[in-house]
Amino acid sequence: MKFAFLYYESPASFEIWGTEAEAAFRAAWEVYMTDLNEAGVLVGGAPLQPPATALTLHLVDGVRQVQDGPYADTKEQLGGIMILELPSLHVALGWAVRCPIARDGFGRVEIREVWMECSCKDMIGDQLGVVPSTGEVPSGRAGIRPPTSAAGIDVHAIGI
Repeated sequence: MKFAFLYYESPASFEIWGTEAEAAFRAAWEVYMTDLNEAGVLVGGAPLQPPATALTLHLVDGVRQVQDGPYADTKEQLGGIMILELPSLHVALGWAVRCPIARDGFGRVEIREVWMECSCKDMIGDQLGVVPSTGEVPSGRAGIRPPTSAAGIDVHAIGI
């Protein structure tokens, strides 16, 4: 089973950057990541840039609405994601409790079982004109069919 770990960071975790507390926090993450790698359960993941760099987009009556920052109206912000291959939710909880972000008021870990496995190629590769042998997208927009929303809105026509 694959589980997604979504790391939500509190303002306290962002406030330590550039301080001595950051070194201890980073060291705890290095130990955690080493343990995940040595256990062979880490599939992938990435930390995210700070929330101030985020943009949130949605369409209202076909008109693009862009908001600076994350959508959530909360002090905690999504700081990163990780995918782990684990035998059960019980084992996932065991890994989550060891995560540095879950300690000392730095945030929380949301755990979700991955619903299905598929690659981007499986989902939209043909629409993007991906070259199957290399996974590359040809230069230019040749061969690309405009993606549409469930409502059938041509997102290219509205400048997205």
